[in-house]
Amino acid sequence: MNIAISINNDTYTTSIINTLQHVLSGHLGIWNPRSVPIYDLFDQLKPDVFICHLEYYQSYFQSLLEEFKNTKCLILVPANTTVTPQLGSAIPWQQKIAADLVGYGKGIRDKYLATDLLYIAREPNKILENMVIRLGNRVGAKIFGEHQIPTPNYLGLLTNREMANAYASSKICIDNLGTCFDAVMNDALPICITDKQQYDNLIFPSFQDFDELLDYIKMILASDKQRKKTVEGLKTVIVNNHTYFHHLSQAFAAIDCMDISNQLIQYVVNYK
Repeated sequence: MNIAISINNDTYTTSIINTLQHVLSGHLGIWNPRSVPIYDLFDQLKPDVFICHLEYYQSYFQSLLEEFKNTKCLILVPANTTVTPQLGSAIPWQQKIAADLVGYGKGIRDKYLATDLLYIAREPNKILENMVIRLGNRVGAKIFGEHQIPTPNYLGLLTNREMANAYASSKICIDNLGTCFDAVMNDALPICITDKQQYDNLIFPSFQDFDELLDYIKMILASDKQRKKTVEGLKTVIVNNHTYFHHLSQAFAAIDCMDISNQLIQYVVNYK
């Protein structure tokens, strides 16, 4: 099977590509809509499945899919977005946050990265930054990421593999949901700085008040048994329901590509 996917500089698309590359026996074409005409991609690859972000799906795609009648099309729709364009034969598919087992799975503990509290600064977020800086003055904390934060606890950039190792070397990871899944899969307890954070059948520890957050962190650090028990409960739900293998398996099933759908699920079964 040949698959083409449009690229978008976000962690969701990266995780989708990571997952597909791990199971796909055919070719995976990466389409940059800003530099490559879509007809050139189709002429070169002749994809069996075309995965395209909603923002790049344009009216002429319908005539393109009519020409390449054997190509099935999935349109990636941002969460909480209502699809209004006419998609023709294309199937809309809602984006979801999940665990990237390929990109961030099975991290290795590293003494250099070891810390009680981890924060990955992917982008500016003043609320999170202020919380983490205050926490860093009270408990051991390390901060990594693309967005530099003015504190001695900020230690620079990490590769994806180093980031997985950072999760595996940490007891607690602070976030607003984005990295919670990958943290859990590497045995770190995620805490969200937001309202009560529920994602489908998952409920992550969540706080907005600094003093309540600090008390909870001190309690968790004083009882590693309780921390591990909470993480194991979250991990069981994630590995059974919330990986990108599950997400893509459901997407391919929606366009009746059952062979690759089953391969994706089988990988998770073997991963356990």
